[in-house]
Amino acid sequence: MPKILLSAKVLDGLAEVVAFERDPTAFFLRVYMPETRAYSCRRIQSASTLSEAQGNAAALYRQFMQPGPASGPRRGTKPGTKLRPRKNNMRELVDLFLVLQEARVKAGEITQFTLKGKSETVKGHLLAFCDLQGVASSQEITIDTFKGYTVYRSHSTPNTKRKELGHLREFLSFLAERDALRPEVEAKIHLLLPKIKKTGEDNMANPPIVEADWTLIDAMLEVWCNEGHTHPNRRVFYIRRMLQCLFRFLRSSGVRPKEARAFRWKDIEFSRTGFEYFEHETSPQPTRITKQEYERMKESADKGAVLDIAAVPKEIVLARVLKSKNRVVREVPCDAAKLLKNWRVIQQEFCPLPLTEESLVFSVPERDGSTPEFSQNNFNITWRKIISRLDGKLIGPELSRGQYTPYSLRHSRAIHLIDSGIGVYEAAKMMGHTVKTFETHYAPYLSRKRGLELVTSIS
Repeated sequence: MPKILLSAKVLDGLAEVVAFERDPTAFFLRVYMPETRAYSCRRIQSASTLSEAQGNAAALYRQFMQPGPASGPRRGTKPGTKLRPRKNNMRELVDLFLVLQEARVKAGEITQFTLKGKSETVKGHLLAFCDLQGVASSQEITIDTFKGYTVYRSHSTPNTKRKELGHLREFLSFLAERDALRPEVEAKIHLLLPKIKKTGEDNMANPPIVEADWTLIDAMLEVWCNEGHTHPNRRVFYIRRMLQCLFRFLRSSGVRPKEARAFRWKDIEFSRTGFEYFEHETSPQPTRITKQEYERMKESADKGAVLDIAAVPKEIVLARVLKSKNRVVREVPCDAAKLLKNWRVIQQEFCPLPLTEESLVFSVPERDGSTPEFSQNNFNITWRKIISRLDGKLIGPELSRGQYTPYSLRHSRAIHLIDSGIGVYEAAKMMGHTVKTFETHYAPYLSRKRGLELVTSIS
């Protein structure tokens, strides 16, 4: 509103005559309208001085008071309800925020899965919370608006709440960039959201899988695949075999599920290194033995003993992670060569066109020969289905009250590296962590291993 230069009350204070700095020769009648809670102005055409304007104010005021044509409620509202604010409406701002996030997905900055999480947070939880708080416009956000958000979401896990607060923090920054927050609120934007302190128990939200439990899970995966073999749709059996291979590969390599789903065949290198040693090698299920045991038995065989032993050239996989969560490029060695070679045969049989080095390793080929990335949502649903089938049969995690998740396969690999005596630095690099992060996540297991070594050394 322009700055007022002159102002004089008229009609016993019911209105006032004003002149603005931009044109001091023009006079207006200014009346407060209770129904709209705003001022309305009309120009007093025949007045050139303040006294003339005051004399003509009464006639013009009667025009304000004359009833106009009846009008119904705005479309989308009910009589008596509060109208949505025309500017900085929360629902409209949320929609605009998600449009910008969709553009980031197309640009490759974030994934569709990340977009889904942000949409659930701001369009679902945030808008519902704001309705409870009576916040319809971003201008109504105060310093205390979000203090009760963690209580509102008390049934969710600490990690889920922490992730949602990160999404809300990004949304508030979006509002600040658009000047949609009040200045005093924007100045303290870092204080708007509560903080959740991370505890050691939160770091164990994806506990490693006990060896006996993995045996049951792996057996259930095989049963599940065999059930798909009789399905009339050949695609069902293929998808189940792919997921079985993916779960086994994750446990063997320790890569993140998202990283594994993005692997292309050009990122997988097969390398021969050393040997594997077996006893009863000609039997259907040979027994793997150590190099020391093999050499000892070979000495007996050289002296005439009849032993069924063999040294088989060992082949390992070097998986190159070029795009990771923390943008660290690394090469992950794992014992999954036979697994992946067998999987490639199955994938090629199903794919209508020959696979190329650009083909995704874990994908369902389309009719045109393309191999789109497999859905993260389907991946999670399958894991929960397998675990639910084993309800009551699993021992459960050690040192944690959490439940097994797909990320438990990654953590199982980390514990295997610890138990194998791999140094913390080497293990952290293989997992794509810093040493500090690795020790933070696996502190209980490192402490247990070091405690056992200490007791053994002094006993």
